[in-house]
Amino acid sequence: MIDYSWVPWLGELVGKIAVAGPDDLAKKARGVDWVTKIRVSDYGDKNVDPFSFIYSLCARAGREKVMQRWATAAKEFSIVTKLPSEPLRFASSQSPLFHKEGEGNPDLLWQLFRTAAAPEAPPLDERLFNDVRGIGNVGVPKLTQALFIINPKRFLPYWTSLPDEQLNRKVDKCNEYKAWMEAVRRMFPGCAPYEVNEFIYAYSEPRRRRGRGLLGASLFGPNTNYFCVDHLPQFDEQNAVWTTSGGPAGRPYPLTKAKRGDVILVAGSRSGIAIGVVEDNGYKNGWQKDARISVYWINKNNARLARDTAQVGFDFADKNSENTKRSATPRHTGTPWP
Repeated sequence: MIDYSWVPWLGELVGKIAVAGPDDLAKKARGVDWVTKIRVSDYGDKNVDPFSFIYSLCARAGREKVMQRWATAAKEFSIVTKLPSEPLRFASSQSPLFHKEGEGNPDLLWQLFRTAAAPEAPPLDERLFNDVRGIGNVGVPKLTQALFIINPKRFLPYWTSLPDEQLNRKVDKCNEYKAWMEAVRRMFPGCAPYEVNEFIYAYSEPRRRRGRGLLGASLFGPNTNYFCVDHLPQFDEQNAVWTTSGGPAGRPYPLTKAKRGDVILVAGSRSGIAIGVVEDNGYKNGWQKDARISVYWINKNNARLARDTAQVGFDFADKNSENTKRSATPRHTGTPWP
């Protein structure tokens, strides 16, 4: 199951760090079980900056170790939001610290942190970004990963290698990063940065890019248009689609055939509602009431289709309907990220 419960949990933590300030963060950092050789407090309280803290908290170390860090941090900061069941995923750097052996700029890092963490976030300050980029042991991938952790509804980690020529561009300065993010946003209409990052992370390895083709799902209801409007928020929230039956008598839905990497279109008779990529098929052994087809949403913008689609709950797309459904994939639309 695709889980984004870490978004509100980290949101509460980041908000408390921004309010508390340097002295309180240094004190609480000593109470976190870092379960790694490099600990944020190793270079003294003055070097416990918010970027090093939040990055160290989320950096790769195996699921159990990350969750152990999070559990102790939740106690230190009296986090009310329920502890997530899974951590966020990103290609973290080997060194989580935003200084080089104690040589950094904590004041500058606090300025950028509070700017990025603000609920009504102002535009990304290019001077702050570029100055932090110049700190030893900090590069664009690492800096943007930290910004993503701080505000995953606004920022996206910079990926140095993506299977798309438009996105495979060098980023070194703030204006280049903002232009890159805008290009990515247009590729994933209506999707939040944390949804885009999870999809990129999951499919960044070539072995994960397998798929049979295009699937069509009319939200599995006979009254298709009403069902689309009524149930899409649930599909969006659970990152999955499902059906209330295995299909009509004599013509069961091919639910068992959906494979990881397949593209699925959720549609009404003349509108594309959402497009996702199958991650896991809970119907692999047949229809079950509580089963789900887990998907990464890659397009959540409503779009008119070229012609009517067949009123079928779930099926593979044929040659004609494939072209029709592809017309519901606008590559250059979508709501700007905050």
